[in-house]
Amino acid sequence: MINVKFHDGKEASFDDGVTVAEALKTRGLLKKAVVANVSGKLVDLCLKLPSTGDVLAIEPLWLDSKEGLDVVRHSV
Repeated sequence: MINVKFHDGKEASFDDGVTVAEALKTRGLLKKAVVANVSGKLVDLCLKLPSTGDVLAIEPLWLDSKEGLDVVRHSV
């Protein structure tokens, strides 16, 4: 089981193998996200969340954020 805490303070648990995108989608946060910050590390939305036993902090980053814009600029 993977336990996460979203940037708004809400928590959720997911089965092993869930991706960042799948987790964000359950909270309606996927539509605008271009990348995510998972426990202090920028990650691709396709990344499977690790089952570490710790609560993972997830923050979606959008195009209007500095990090989101940087990712899009480097992807082109």
